[in-house]
Amino acid sequence: MSARFAAYAIVGALGAVVHYSMTVALVELLAWNVLAASTAGFIAALCTQFLVNRRHVFASSAPIGSSFARYTATSVAGLGLNLAVLHVATAVAGLHYLAGAALAIVFVTPVNFAVNRSWTFRS
Repeated sequence: MSARFAAYAIVGALGAVVHYSMTVALVELLAWNVLAASTAGFIAALCTQFLVNRRHVFASSAPIGSSFARYTATSVAGLGLNLAVLHVATAVAGLHYLAGAALAIVFVTPVNFAVNRSWTFRS
């Protein structure tokens, strides 16, 4: 595994911590609706991951506006792919949802990495 991919995976884990921490804080401390809180957490994680990936993982000098738009599009497409893999794993293959979720992460992470490396952060 390349050092860049390992760093990308660590940033992904950071994003999960940001997403879930913010979701819990907004629900538990501010009594937000869980869907609104999760949406805010997702956006915070997306922005955090974009900035860290742009600066440290890919060291990109691409214009920030266009690379953020590409990163957002890649992330939304990755979510769709993740849901598709999860659906096939659970509804078609009959796997437990946690096994399906793990399979989706294993499948989607390298795809998103490749797209971000070749398209999102290209100069």
